[in-house]
Amino acid sequence: MRPPANVISMNELVELWEMKISKKVEKDYVSEEKLLKSIQDISYPDNRDLIFIYSAFIKGDHTFFNIDENGVDATKLYSNMAYTTVSQFLDNLV
Repeated sequence: MRPPANVISMNELVELWEMKISKKVEKDYVSEEKLLKSIQDISYPDNRDLIFIYSAFIKGDHTFFNIDENGVDATKLYSNMAYTTVSQFLDNLV
C-alpha cells in the first residue's frame, strides 16, 4: 500500500517531526559518494549497517517497487478505508 500522505522521504519525515516538537534536530549530512567509500573501506560484517542505510535511504530499495500492468495499488482497491497518516502517528509520540 502506498497511501499518498505516507509516501515521504527521510528528510520530509525529519522536517515533519521538527514541526511537531518545535525544535530543530541536529543532522549530519553524508553524501552518497562518502557513504559508498565508507562501505568499501570497512570490511564485512562491520559495514552491514552502512549497507542497509545505503540500500534504504539512498537507493530506496525497501520502500519503492513498481506495480506491474496486472496489479493495482491497494489504496485504489480500498479507497474508502481510513488509514493512519505518518503525521497522525507522530502526533501520538509528541
